[in-house]
Amino acid sequence: MQVANQNAPGQPSLSSYDFSQRPNVGVQLAQGLGAVGQAIQQNEAAQRLSDFQKAFGQAYAAGDRDALRQLAATNPDQIETIRQGMGFVDADRNQAMGDMSARLNIAAAQGPEAVMRELATHQNTLQQIGVSPEQAWQTYQQSPEGFTQLTDLIGMHAVGPEKYFDIQDKLTGREIDRGRLAETIRSNQAGEALQQRGQDITVRGQNISAKNAELSREIQRAELQDKVLDRQIARETNQIKLDELKQKQADVRQKAEIARADRQAAAQGAVDTFSTALDSLNEIEQSPGLSKAVGILSAFPTVPGSDAANFEARLDTFKAQTFLPMVQSLKGMGALSDAEGKKLSDAVGALSPKMSEKAFRDSIGKIRNQLESKLSTVKKQFDYQEPVQNMPGKQSPAGSNFSSLWGD
Repeated sequence: MQVANQNAPGQPSLSSYDFSQRPNVGVQLAQGLGAVGQAIQQNEAAQRLSDFQKAFGQAYAAGDRDALRQLAATNPDQIETIRQGMGFVDADRNQAMGDMSARLNIAAAQGPEAVMRELATHQNTLQQIGVSPEQAWQTYQQSPEGFTQLTDLIGMHAVGPEKYFDIQDKLTGREIDRGRLAETIRSNQAGEALQQRGQDITVRGQNISAKNAELSREIQRAELQDKVLDRQIARETNQIKLDELKQKQADVRQKAEIARADRQAAAQGAVDTFSTALDSLNEIEQSPGLSKAVGILSAFPTVPGSDAANFEARLDTFKAQTFLPMVQSLKGMGALSDAEGKKLSDAVGALSPKMSEKAFRDSIGKIRNQLESKLSTVKKQFDYQEPVQNMPGKQSPAGSNFSSLWGD
């Protein structure tokens, strides 16, 4: 990306600021600004400018904002010389350049989507220095680090380091506040949704538990009757009574099979709920947006439609619509104690983009282990029978009447 001086033809441009090709940032700045020094004929002035360039570049390379501010404050003539060489001679235009540079610099830390958005927003300002959004985008793609350094350079010389850093700090603070507000809104919405469904889900879980106990007793009675009828049939010699006993036994066995099928259906609903939670957890862990939305990057707002935004949506859905309702159901069924439910709920509630990526993934692993352990408990409680895998060539049943624990 080369910045043309539209106000002073023949004056130096920013074409020398190619940060992607040289490793030392201080040297880069010195070389980039060297073109301006060549336009100064007096040796003494050229030496002062050269010394300033070197000191400025070293301070920038060290990330020393205070030193940059001090250099600008004590060398206003050098800043003005460089500014004029770049064509920054209008106060309003300089302010626009500083604001654009700060926004592009922040966007570069957020990722390609944010950079594209800001380039489109500031295309008119870019064109004032002879740069198209396409050229700037190409520079970013070739060297994100060089792009960041170049935006810093333009911004600091357009409005001065002091004002440029103030603009950056205000923008960053505003974005952090927006992110916090959005997170608070999402959290409140999730809490409201959970509160509305919580009691109903708990009652439904209790009903399922009671129904399971009733079905288990019914199956036991049927099995006992079947054994009694077996003994009676073995002793009976009257054919008419024998036929009656066999019919009773067939009815008892049919009743037991219906009860087993109903209990399996209830168990399948519980297992499906666990499977949904585990699948959602895997989607979150494997989401390409995870590494772009957690840790330091969580301080910046996400771009709608980006991988990071999709990750946040999955996490919110998991908390409000998948996991916590499941805990309510399991507690209602008696498969989860209040203490166990609180432990799991706290673990999921603590999942936050503000965690480091490692801490986030470690927490997901612990939650998964607890879910899998409780899934085994539920299977035993409901005497769940694993579905028989269909043999190749055989068609599976047309449909299933099973539903989730909360009737979705």
